[in-house]
Amino acid sequence: SSTNVESGKIIKIADFMKNDREKDIIRAVKKAMGNNSFRVFYQPIYSSEKKKVIAAEALIRLFDDQMGFISPEEFVPIAEQNGLILRIGEFVFEDVCRFMAVNHVERYGVEMVDINLSVAQCMQSQLSEDLEKILQDYKVSSSLINLEITETVAAHTPELLHQNMNKLTNVGFACSLDDYGSGYANDQGS
Repeated sequence: SSTNVESGKIIKIADFMKNDREKDIIRAVKKAMGNNSFRVFYQPIYSSEKKKVIAAEALIRLFDDQMGFISPEEFVPIAEQNGLILRIGEFVFEDVCRFMAVNHVERYGVEMVDINLSVAQCMQSQLSEDLEKILQDYKVSSSLINLEITETVAAHTPELLHQNMNKLTNVGFACSLDDYGSGYANDQGS
C-alpha cells in the first residue's frame, strides 16, 4: 500500500490496477467506436414446440488488438458510467437493422431478433423516435424486434420507462423485461 498525501487515504495496489484497467477499456471502447470494430453476433433461440430456430439475440462483442477479448459484462458497465453506452446501443440497433434488411431473416423462419437496451437508452425521452428513424432507413418492420430492458431500468426510472415502453409498443416493438445481469451477454466466451 502507499499513502495518498492529499487525502490521507491508503490506496491499495489493486485499486491502481483497476483504474488502469478501466482506462484501458475506455480507450478500447472509444477506439472501437472510431473504427467500427465492435461486432454483433446472433445467438439462436430454438423453439422446442416448433422444433426450429425462431429468433435470435443480438450480442455485442469487443476484441481489442492490444487487450484481446473484452467481455460485455466488463465494458458495458464502464461505458454506462462514462456516457459511451448511447453510441454503442445505437450501433447495435443499426447493425441489427442492417443485418435484417440485407439477409431478409424472416425468409429463414426468424420471427424476431432480441436487442438489449441499456439503462441510459431507456432514460432518453426521444428513444422511440430515434429507433423508428433507423427502422425506416433500413425498411425493417418493428414487429421483427423485441427490445429487452433490464430490471435495473425498471427499478431506477419506472415512470420514464413506462412512457418509453408505451411509445415503443405503439410503434410495434415487442418489449420484455430481462432479469439477467446487464443483458448484453448470455454467454461469457464468444
